[in-house]
This record gives sequence, structure tokens and C-alpha cells, in this order.
Amino acid sequence: MGGPMGVYDERQYPWLTEEIRFIEKSIRHGKAVLGICLGAQLIARVLGAGIHKNHEPEIGWFPVHASNISHALLEGIPDTITVFQWHGDTFDLPENSMRLFQSEICPNQAFAYEDRILALQFHMESTTDSIQKLIRHASEDIKPGPFVQSPEEMLNGAKQNEAILQNHCDRLLDRWAGPD
Repeated sequence: MGGPMGVYDERQYPWLTEEIRFIEKSIRHGKAVLGICLGAQLIARVLGAGIHKNHEPEIGWFPVHASNISHALLEGIPDTITVFQWHGDTFDLPENSMRLFQSEICPNQAFAYEDRILALQFHMESTTDSIQKLIRHASEDIKPGPFVQSPEEMLNGAKQNEAILQNHCDRLLDRWAGPD
């Protein structure tokens, strides 16, 4: 899912090496893999894409725009949705993958690879409770910037967006997981 570390922090967080191996093995064996935030960056790295600092951190509720509205995964999801962000890094688009979403400051917000690998830089699963915990435990990330909201803005955004986003999340994951 995510955390304070980056993909390139393997020396400080040695478990990242094993996580990368697990993702490689899962993809090689044809498994479906979902990565959110750090998970998306790990998938991108496994698929050979670069990981680097984003131009600006994105922390708060911001719109993402569908890059390929004809993709089956996006059926029934609006062209623009407001999602929760909490990241300072981003990834390049892996070769042979399809960009699904982009934002004003981050061109690669989500991609699909072979329709069984789904990588989301943003958080569709966020709730008021999870955002409160992030604010409490990672407040050092909340520094003034053009794409960083205050804690109050984030919590107000949760009240406005949580239920709608959950609907979009359910729809996207149902499509990705396939028929029962």
C-alpha cells in the first residue's frame, strides 16, 4: 500500500528487497497484482520503469483524469474523479503498460499492464479514519505547497468524497478482479 519509505530505500528498509522479489515472482507466474501508492511504484520498478521524486508532493484531495477512457477497467467511472493523494515520489510508465489516469502535477497516476496488473499512485480506499491516522502519524509530510492541503481541508474532503470514491473503487476493483 504505502508508507514513509520510497522504493529506493532498500538499505534502510531491507524488507523492500523481498517485496520486490515477491512482485516479480507473482507477475512471472501470471498472478493478478494490485499496487497502491508505494505498491504502484514497486510494480513500476519491477516492470523496468524509473522511480523518482515528483515535481511537487501531492497530499490531499485532487482530481485525476482518465487517460484512456476506452479501457475496460474504466467503464462506468467518470473521466475525472477526485482521489486522495499522499506521495512525494512518482514512476515512469512501464513499457507495454497503459496509462489510466493522470493529474495536473503527476502524469502517471495509474496504469494497467496485461489487464491483470493494476497500479494506482492515488488512494481510492481512503476513509476519514485512515486520513486522521495519516495526519496524526505523518504530520511532518504536511508542508505548505501548491498541492498540499491542510489537515482540515483533507478531513473536509473526506466528508465530501469518501462515499463517492468508495463507489468508484468498488467498480474499478470489480472490473479488475473479473467475474466471480
